[in-house]
Amino acid sequence: MKTLKIIITIILTSFIFITLAVRLFGVRYSVVQTSSMHPTIPKMSLVYIKDLDESEVLSTIKVNDIIVVDVGGSMPRMHRIIEIDGNLVTTKGDHNDSADAPVTSDKVIGIVIFSIPIIGVFFNTIYPWLILVSIIVVYYGLKYILKELKKDRRKNI
Repeated sequence: MKTLKIIITIILTSFIFITLAVRLFGVRYSVVQTSSMHPTIPKMSLVYIKDLDESEVLSTIKVNDIIVVDVGGSMPRMHRIIEIDGNLVTTKGDHNDSADAPVTSDKVIGIVIFSIPIIGVFFNTIYPWLILVSIIVVYYGLKYILKELKKDRRKNI
């Protein structure tokens, strides 16, 4: 049981450290808000994106890459490249029936490196973190109370 706790602690600590440290290398994370890339990238997946400078976009991206594009709204689009024609990039969500309107390469923000399904829910709002912390506090609180009760029981015997 103690080994399992150590393993879980190492995994969680590593995950949090890596997620925060990757920003130093031009990698950001984002949470997928729609199902347009399902099943490749499900909704609420945590996605790591390598930022691209405008000068390196056309030399880096290729057809079938999943990229992030600034479409002028509050939320950028994360879709797969289906065509590159000079300076124009056409994308399409895997779950969508039709292609998006082509955009110029200067609108490309970055390229998706990898994604982790479901984990995005912990980065989308603070509530899952509060629930997780509450569960941990209750677990250790109950563990402490049970330990004290056992001590009390031994003294009374």
